Amino acid sequence: MSAERSRLPGLQASGTAQESSVSRPKLGRRGRREIGRALEAMYEDVIKQGVPPRISELLEGLDARAVTKTDT
Repeated sequence: MSAERSRLPGLQASGTAQESSVSRPKLGRRGRREIGRALEAMYEDVIKQGVPPRISELLEGLDARAVTKTDT
């Protein structure tokens, strides 16, 4: 599939550089806000569920490891 994608104009396979003088439109602040609101609305139920305790423990362990690596 990635070979097919790389042949289509405007699409590139992941990990490949596309050399083109065509500039791509950038998403403005308003567009980013609208996308953010839409994502929040879509995932509202997931957000309300919170983070499971086991995941919190794993994240805390990773944070502790990161602190010890930066201290040394």
